[in-house]
Amino acid sequence: MATKRSDGRTYQRSRKMPGGKKIKGGPYWIEYYDATGKQQREPTGLYDFKAADAIRFQRIAQKRAGVLVTPRTSKVTVGELLDDLLLCVRQNGKCVELAQYHCNHLRESLGPVPAAKIGTEDIQRYIKARLDAGVCGGTVNRELTRLRRAFQLGMDHEPPKILRIPKFPTLAENPPRHGFLERNQYESLLRELPDYLKPVLSFGYYSGCRQGEILGLEWSQVDLTQGIVRLRPQDTKTKEPRLFAVVGDLLQMMTMLHDQRCQLWPTSQRVFTRSGEPIRDFRGAWAAATTRAGIPGTLFHDLRRTAVRNMVRAGIPEEVAMRISGHKTRSVFQRYNIVNERDMIDAGRKVAAFLESQAQSLREASKGIEPQAIN
Repeated sequence: MATKRSDGRTYQRSRKMPGGKKIKGGPYWIEYYDATGKQQREPTGLYDFKAADAIRFQRIAQKRAGVLVTPRTSKVTVGELLDDLLLCVRQNGKCVELAQYHCNHLRESLGPVPAAKIGTEDIQRYIKARLDAGVCGGTVNRELTRLRRAFQLGMDHEPPKILRIPKFPTLAENPPRHGFLERNQYESLLRELPDYLKPVLSFGYYSGCRQGEILGLEWSQVDLTQGIVRLRPQDTKTKEPRLFAVVGDLLQMMTMLHDQRCQLWPTSQRVFTRSGEPIRDFRGAWAAATTRAGIPGTLFHDLRRTAVRNMVRAGIPEEVAMRISGHKTRSVFQRYNIVNERDMIDAGRKVAAFLESQAQSLREASKGIEPQAIN
């Protein structure tokens, strides 16, 4: 009678100490037979027996389901996982440039390291190196989020490329930025910017669109007759179409740009150009102009916060303002609806006027005078 073959074991390998003595220690390995009947051994990278043994039972379940698992986990590097992450970002139509920026720092520090060997100490060393380099906690959190996602994709791969996902800490972040432009600051900056960037500033100030949405805008999306601009789903961060009206000074500026394009660059499809060519990067010109205007450190994204606040102050319902600005959640929208010192002072004056009107009514009532209605 044939004996039943064991489903393997979970064990620690012996390691040689100075003097030739061998002791057990280090992370656990698992041993099992795959769907082809071949014996396999994999490092788990875990120091907990129960957690490592659970992975062995997972492999046994995969074998019984007919899934062929190849134990490459000891050779898969963090760099390979990051490559899979960038491929996933590109396939989903997300911002590949931003993901690439985050992955570059991860690849420099952890790229050649086998993913199975990544543990808490490695992540803590990475965090310390980034903080020592002057990077804020929010940026480090974004990078660790990318790394966690890369590990998750490796875990979900068939067959799995990794056996576990390490724990990732979350650093404290600075409060959200509260920058915005008052009208006089906007006009000062408008005077200091180069001519090709002035229309970009005006459009951002009135519409609240993101920088990428503005620079990618094409004339096919603009209807000057009705004064409407349409953003396509592929052009927005939320992948939802948006529509808003251009009137007044903004409509005049758009009409001027259209006439200029018809005369000088009739084949140019972009609305905002530099001599007919798409605008790529204007950080240097922006920084110099904000310094000359007396508002150094102002970001282009501050225009978005300014537009949201102006819409709310103009009495536009929040639901409509959120549709125009492209905010999907009220919490983020409210964060953009900034209150400054002048708002607080105005609120205090209104309360003082209200209380004074109440006191006046009481004084008139005590004298037998019919109190006036309180507005």
